[in-house]
Amino acid sequence: MKRYASHYLYLLPDTLYKQHIIELENNAIRCYPFTEEQERVVWLPGLLILTHHALVEPIKEGTFATFLAQIKKGEKETVCQDWFLYHIENISLKELVFTTKTAIKLLEKSSYSSFSTKK
Repeated sequence: MKRYASHYLYLLPDTLYKQHIIELENNAIRCYPFTEEQERVVWLPGLLILTHHALVEPIKEGTFATFLAQIKKGEKETVCQDWFLYHIENISLKELVFTTKTAIKLLEKSSYSSFSTKK
């Protein structure tokens, strides 16, 4: 089992959660609020994105909304059933704006068969 938590978790196509945990175990993905410290949770400051679209474009300065528009376009064009979990670091969290130091890293890629979320 792997658990990640972050300031923000974005689930495509258009759901943004604040301070949530994403748990990956036995071909299942679960998301739930980060309400207290838990064992084996890796805290990653910034933003996590869960998508079916492999992100290959480098991040440039700009708004998160512009970046999401590019991802959503890729989602529509993708027939992949794999899930990709990305971590975006060095993003201005207050305004959700990329900076010159913003970087994206692939954390997980898998063919998870079940997905659930709690708000």
